[in-house]
Amino acid sequence: MWELVIWKIKKYLFFISILFFVVTGWHLVYLYMYEGAEETPVVGGTISEAIIGSFPHLNPLLPSTGYNSYINSILYRSLLRYDTEEQKIQSDLASCDISNLSLIECYLENNIKWSDGRAITEDDIIATLNLIEKSNINPGISSLLENTTIEKGNGKITFNNTKKDINFLNVLFQPIISQTLVNSLWQDEIEGKFSPVWGLYSGAYTLSSVNQDDTVGITVMTLTKNPEYFQNDAFVDTILLKLFRDNAHFLKHKNSINIFNDKDNILGDTVPRLKSYSYTLPQFVWLFLNQESLSSDNLRKFILSSVNRQQVIDTLWNNAVEASYNPFLTDTEIDTDYNDEIQKLIEQDGYLSKAELIEIQSKEQSLQASKTISAEASIPKLQQESLSYIVSPSNEKYNFISEDNVLIKGNVPTGVDAVYVNEYKLQWFTQGDDVFYYRLLESYDSIIEWENTYKVFFERNGTQELVDEFVYTYFTDNDKLTRVRSEFDSDSSTTNPEVPSELNIDNSSLLNLDDRFYYTSDAEVFKIRILYVESDENITQSALEIKKQIEEKWVFVELIPESLVNITRGLRNESLEYDGVLIWINLWYFDSNVFPYFHSSQIENGYNFANYKQLGLDILLEELKSNNLSLSKKEELTDKILDILKESVSLKVLYTPKIRLLVDRNLEWFSLEEILPDEIHRFDPLKKTYLTKKKIISGENKWFKDFWKFVFSSLTGTRSHEFE
Repeated sequence: MWELVIWKIKKYLFFISILFFVVTGWHLVYLYMYEGAEETPVVGGTISEAIIGSFPHLNPLLPSTGYNSYINSILYRSLLRYDTEEQKIQSDLASCDISNLSLIECYLENNIKWSDGRAITEDDIIATLNLIEKSNINPGISSLLENTTIEKGNGKITFNNTKKDINFLNVLFQPIISQTLVNSLWQDEIEGKFSPVWGLYSGAYTLSSVNQDDTVGITVMTLTKNPEYFQNDAFVDTILLKLFRDNAHFLKHKNSINIFNDKDNILGDTVPRLKSYSYTLPQFVWLFLNQESLSSDNLRKFILSSVNRQQVIDTLWNNAVEASYNPFLTDTEIDTDYNDEIQKLIEQDGYLSKAELIEIQSKEQSLQASKTISAEASIPKLQQESLSYIVSPSNEKYNFISEDNVLIKGNVPTGVDAVYVNEYKLQWFTQGDDVFYYRLLESYDSIIEWENTYKVFFERNGTQELVDEFVYTYFTDNDKLTRVRSEFDSDSSTTNPEVPSELNIDNSSLLNLDDRFYYTSDAEVFKIRILYVESDENITQSALEIKKQIEEKWVFVELIPESLVNITRGLRNESLEYDGVLIWINLWYFDSNVFPYFHSSQIENGYNFANYKQLGLDILLEELKSNNLSLSKKEELTDKILDILKESVSLKVLYTPKIRLLVDRNLEWFSLEEILPDEIHRFDPLKKTYLTKKKIISGENKWFKDFWKFVFSSLTGTRSHEFE
């Protein structure tokens, strides 16, 4: 019995040993064969990216931002492209000689095709650019094409223009569409949305379908790899662009995506599966001040120094933006400090504080009091210096105090039914009382800082009689109180000629004025008018914060939302009244794109928002546009430009966007540059990333004797090459 049990145990142990030996052997062989094997990506797979908002217009002719420009850059090619790794301009549809910006020659590449297999020709390029110039749907490209001659021949396109302007290269970055499409477009299609079933593209991917998932309400745009895209070495076959209605809709389905451009910090670090890559763009939020309407350098200094850059940034989403200090991506600051008070800057223009206006009104009332009293038959004329009924704490007509809470006491003769002070009926006085009391207290609104006039009326049988009039001048500032009393005692009759001698505003309106600001005699407030481009939530929030900060320095700010088109159009025809412009400026690929915003010639074009004219700056900007500058020369020019801009006191640069691109950690080989010239270039890494991979076995040195060397080295911890 026991012998049988022992025999079975030995049998099972033997089989287990054999199984262990076989598994171990195969494992060792597997490890040996794959030692030194190279991993290589496998073509195929699908990735998904989230889009929040309305369906993209898919029109590459329109000036676009955000997802519109991003998607169009995937679907269409241009003559040139920017290589983010090499950080230089390279060929896309054509190789272009840009050494002479006034005469650019472009030679079309071989084997460039539309997605249906037809060749891309010079006619496609010329038709696209001619349509933009004539329709003016893209004002930026259209203006660059003015006075430009485009010729073709022998696979070459020549651009002749009168301006040696590096910004002209933006024409060569314009996405190109087919001449067939150009000839078939209706006007509303040119200026609006393209059909998603058009189906003729030149980019790395094509839009193959658009589907609506009714169960979850997600619209899915399917992009498939373009087989006609020359040397299309992208590994991912399909990209799904999932369109969500709003943030809440997206958050419900956030786990269904691999990529999300978290521009508004919607997800942040809440999804561990997604790795964050931060990048910034040469897009600046600037506050320009109009040098024509704000001609005083000191006033512009005051306004700009009132704006705290960091406080503006703090009001926006966390990590949404980062501080910028000048129109280039450097740390050189062009801010100017100014600590004087606003009244010193505007008093010569006749603006006064509310308190000063009240003082003037009080003096007017005092001068006209006798006339007013004599005009009322039931109210006898008062003696100017003696009080008939007021006995405490003073019986003088004019009084000066620095603390409120004064109890006025007055005597009352017989037969008085009620006592009024100004229009207020004393509640604690009853018929037959021989005295009345009236308290001067700021919290009761019975006294305010400056000159306060009180008229006492006795009422008998329904008729009021003015019996006393007295004045209390009240200031908590003792120095100011002393000065005002001294002026009163000296009975000075001199008046500042710029201070209005009379007001054209009634008492109730005057009391309703904001204590912080300054006004004319007609109660017209001193203000600055700031236009802001209402295209981005960050801009709107920034405008509100800037208004708050400047108004804390006693200057009223009128915010006026406008579109960029209306601003430039209004500046061109000089119909727009403004003191400042808060706006996004996108410099794209070239530092010299600052040219339109500061060169004197651009005032009439509606881009020099500051109306700034300076010949020295014009010369430097012209030189910066050259295409053959060394890095050291560019740095020298930009330093000089920044020095002039600091002197001009015409702008304050606030911030640039700091965007987080969230990418699935399963996507291999993904990397992103920290600074991108345009948001479309966040697609560049997707051309190289992949989802799956395989190992390729190297047959070199894979012999029987080498296997035992591998086993021995694995057991002893030595390396196989040590046995060679």
